[in-house]
Amino acid sequence: MKRDLAIIALLAACIGLNGPSTGAESGPAQEKPHFTLLPFNTEGTTYMKAALCSSAVVGDFDGDGDDDVYLAAGGGTAMNGSWLFENITPAGTKGAPVAFGPRMRRGHCGAGIRCELADGTSAVVARNAVNYDFLRNPTAFKPLAPSLPNNLHFGKVRANFWRLKDFDGDGRDDIIVGVGDWREYTWENRYEPNGAWTNSAAHGYMYLVRNEGGGRGHEKWGTPQMLRIENGDPVEVFGNASPMLEDWDGDGDLDIISGDFRDNWTYFENIGTRTAPVYTSGRLLHGSDGQRLRSDLCMCRPSACDWDRDGRLDFLSGEEDGRLGFYRNTGRVEKGLPVFDPPVYVRAARDYVHFGILCTPWTVDWDGDGDLDIITGNSAGYVAFIENLSGPGVASPKWAEPKCLPCARGETEPITPLPGTYPIFEYEPFRILAGPNGSIQGPCEAAWGYTCLSAADWDGDGDIDVMLNNTWGKIILLRNVGTRTQPRLGAPEGVEVEWDGSQPELKWGWFQASKTPNAKEIVTQWRTTPVMHDMNGDGLMDLVMVDTEGYLAFFERFRRADGSLALKAPRRAFLNADTGKPMGVSGWSGNGTGKAGSSGRRKICFADWDGDGRLDLVMNSARVGGNAVLWLQSGSGDGTWSFRKVGDLTDDRLEWHSTSPCACDFDGDGVTDLLMGAEDGFFYHLRNPRSRK
Repeated sequence: MKRDLAIIALLAACIGLNGPSTGAESGPAQEKPHFTLLPFNTEGTTYMKAALCSSAVVGDFDGDGDDDVYLAAGGGTAMNGSWLFENITPAGTKGAPVAFGPRMRRGHCGAGIRCELADGTSAVVARNAVNYDFLRNPTAFKPLAPSLPNNLHFGKVRANFWRLKDFDGDGRDDIIVGVGDWREYTWENRYEPNGAWTNSAAHGYMYLVRNEGGGRGHEKWGTPQMLRIENGDPVEVFGNASPMLEDWDGDGDLDIISGDFRDNWTYFENIGTRTAPVYTSGRLLHGSDGQRLRSDLCMCRPSACDWDRDGRLDFLSGEEDGRLGFYRNTGRVEKGLPVFDPPVYVRAARDYVHFGILCTPWTVDWDGDGDLDIITGNSAGYVAFIENLSGPGVASPKWAEPKCLPCARGETEPITPLPGTYPIFEYEPFRILAGPNGSIQGPCEAAWGYTCLSAADWDGDGDIDVMLNNTWGKIILLRNVGTRTQPRLGAPEGVEVEWDGSQPELKWGWFQASKTPNAKEIVTQWRTTPVMHDMNGDGLMDLVMVDTEGYLAFFERFRRADGSLALKAPRRAFLNADTGKPMGVSGWSGNGTGKAGSSGRRKICFADWDGDGRLDLVMNSARVGGNAVLWLQSGSGDGTWSFRKVGDLTDDRLEWHSTSPCACDFDGDGVTDLLMGAEDGFFYHLRNPRSRK
């Protein structure tokens, strides 16, 4: 999941402060419509969230005596930048704050991390920049150490996490920097045939720069030194290091807790003194529930604070999906390790519908009440139900908070991980994870699942099922074993095809159909939408998706002699009208040439966009800064469908990694509109210019 945050920031600067503008429902033919954020339209709270990779600054921004939250994040869509959430918890409430108001835009400034200084004041530190007056002027950063390079590590770094701390108790603030060194890792296709990763891990190191001068304004920065443990090895975590130096075990010196690129928290105990620290090797923290303490997603940016004001240092941490987790310090130290509660995610007033990042919506009447709900996946591997509370025919419905769906536990699973690794499936709620080798891009993506889905009545029993692709590329069916009005997901199962011979296999990666429990079950390019749709109008639900070589393929449904349903081997039945050739659609370029980690990633839906009675094709854009590409159907016959590319539907910038479009008609006017999930986890609605309402 390669992210160049500098490019993300550049894209963010090109977007208006209030997101995509609201276009008129009809207008001049040359004008394109605009995507608008999908509002909850309901009161209550949901998870506090920014866009991507959030970092938080806690402080009394409004001077009313309680702690507010300033949350900053990157991303190439409307919700990047910085937001202030006012603490509206009733006075006298004990414990952590419980109520925050709606987000208030505070520009595009990256907030960095707040630090408590040796003189008892505080500052907010970004990469080689500091702001001593952040509460009143959050943009007033100045260079922290002009004599130092922005990168203290040798070679290119992926993370660059700066903070101030009096490291050695001499009353002067030193600099601590966490970095991520990925040079030996490389991202793609470095597996043995048995699934073992062959390359190095990603390295997360920490640097110390001592202040050899005086106090603020009189610093003299020494030579950067890599922090090391007692045997001389580096203080190291997997990938991006994000250290917090505090007295975590109550013995008077500063220990280290650090996040990493994945979802772990590692503890390095100081067995020296406050003035001469010596660190042990790192140990993973466990929560008060006895399980490994982990964030729900990855790339955490933590900051220590006494959030519940009980006299013990807790920490808050922003995650890749923009949420903010609260890790309560229980005050216990067990087996030499401080014990924290598992994260509780901070909530704020509802504004716009969101679900993680890289959300992949599909609209369908999930609960049989006559209106269109949303079923969606996301990068974390969940499947959620977002209920339409308004009933049919409402152009801007009221939405419930996303609810992650559970599923039944299977006796056998369609994916079998390597022996000794942690489970791939979780059930309450359902989640699929890459684990150490389920991503073609390696073990750094262990905490991702990338669920991409559609919802329809797959088995013809009158209720709605869910079919999804994921990081493994193994197609999973979650069959509805409940009823039309009370749906309930069964155990994960694969999707069989009657192949003509052996199933074609990917030209990369260790995970192939031949290595699965059932080689007839589809294994294809990752992170692509499996669309359930009756393409040929015979009353049977077919399957359309990307095949192993990146072409859009038609898996036709048929009925066997015994009455059971099956899928035929795929045909490349979707043609580019300008070339007459099958449509190669996968990969970053969208032309079918993507390989390994750059393959797949194509999200599609069918919709009659121009009202000519023929299904058109909409897919995510293949360019940075795009949104969704329209292909109009130009004809069909002999079991094929031809499409001609029109281009992006609007001029709005919603794409960095991947958007995910789906057809919708909330107002019931018979004209197909579009709902799109974006990388920032928010949903964007596009009214069709033909709309009559």
